[in-house]
Amino acid sequence: MNLREMQSDPMAFFNALIIPSVHGPRRFSEIMAPFQVERFSMLIPALMAVANGQRPPVGRFWLEATKGGSKDSDCAAAILWLLAFSPRASLTIQCGADDKNQAGELRKCCRDILLLNQWLASRIEIQNWLVRCLGTARECEILSTDATGSHGARPDVLLINELSH
Repeated sequence: MNLREMQSDPMAFFNALIIPSVHGPRRFSEIMAPFQVERFSMLIPALMAVANGQRPPVGRFWLEATKGGSKDSDCAAAILWLLAFSPRASLTIQCGADDKNQAGELRKCCRDILLLNQWLASRIEIQNWLVRCLGTARECEILSTDATGSHGARPDVLLINELSH
């Protein structure tokens, strides 16, 4: 496992992850669907820019897929890469959803990935509704509209989960 390569190439990180699948835990590179390769290829320039404190070439993405289309898992993988490998000491990510159940989907995906990748779990931890990198101020706060919270935050990344009419 080459951590330097993973830091400079998020796809190397995604490929190396062991993820849950219907056939049991598998290396992501073995089961990644073509649409996921396309999805990650589209996101990587923005991930690299945010990781380095720069303005992303594309600032907004719309990911749409059917139920079971790996939206939460892929977003969790991207967030875990940012938390683990950004050279920035401080990075704020917020993931918002309508209710705690939906917001909890990203949290569950992060937990499942960390359980299968102990090398990553040694760097990242989940504390209630916060996913954070140990020893840094890089964190992802998981929010819902049915919980009280503050307004006016300026996250580096904002993920809005299950936007609907």
